[in-house]
Amino acid sequence: MELTYELAQPIVTKINNALNYNINIMNLEGIIIASSDLKRINTFHKGALDVVKTKKEKIIYPSDTNKMLGTKPGVNLPIYIHGRCIGAVGITGNPDDVYNIASILKLATEALIQQKY
Repeated sequence: MELTYELAQPIVTKINNALNYNINIMNLEGIIIASSDLKRINTFHKGALDVVKTKKEKIIYPSDTNKMLGTKPGVNLPIYIHGRCIGAVGITGNPDDVYNIASILKLATEALIQQKY
C-alpha cells in the first residue's frame, strides 16, 4: 500500500477541521504528500524520513529545525497499516503541547486509511 496525495489530503483536511494545528502526511521517502499548509506539499521533511527509517517517533524542538531540512517544531509518528510502516504523520507545534494530540492524530489517520481499504 502506497500513500498518495489523493488518499492523504482528504484525511488531512478532515482532521484539520477539528484541530487548529498544521498536519502533514509524508511518504516513505520523507516527502510531504499532504498538508494543511499547502506550500509544504512535495517538499522534503528530514524528520519524517528518520521516522520511516527507524519506525520510531521523532520529536522536533525549535533548536532541532536548523539541523533537519524541511522541519518545524512538532511531533512525527509512523503510520502502520497491517503491521507495515507506510509513512509518517506529523503535527506542527510545541512538542510539549502537541504530543498527546499527535498520538490521537496517528490513530485517526491509520483508521481513516484502513477505512479507505
